[in-house]
Amino acid sequence: MLSAKRGDITTVTNVDYICNAANGQGTMGGGVAAAIKKAGGETIEQEAAAYCKKYEPKRGELYTTTAASLPYEAVLHLVTMETPEEKSNYDVVYSCLQSLIHYCQENHIYRVALPALGTATGGLDPDTVAIYYRELLHNVREIQFIAVDMDETFIQALEAE
Repeated sequence: MLSAKRGDITTVTNVDYICNAANGQGTMGGGVAAAIKKAGGETIEQEAAAYCKKYEPKRGELYTTTAASLPYEAVLHLVTMETPEEKSNYDVVYSCLQSLIHYCQENHIYRVALPALGTATGGLDPDTVAIYYRELLHNVREIQFIAVDMDETFIQALEAE
């Protein structure tokens, strides 16, 4: 199940997890990552960087950190780029969404908020990314996905069917 909401992902209520559009180094200096770090604290970035240094996640993969002071079970980091400020691509967004679905199903996660992956720093078209969200997330009935983004264009594209 997929719904959309314009706003700040760090203030979403009624979800257990939030997602970050991450890089494979764990730094959280821009976009939604910076907002999550600002709201939740440096611990999130420190954990992300330590994980990335040890495991070297690739684009399309997912890793987790605590949510620190945020009111969520954890932050799910979806790796949309290997290095900070790198451009993303649609195949990576598709892989990230598949990784998210699989992780949520395996770990009994039923309510999760996620941003518009790859549309800001990653440089992807919000309308096209919205198509991927609708195709992959809409029919997963056991999980409530809430797409949360500051970009009204993305939200409108998700709501258009």
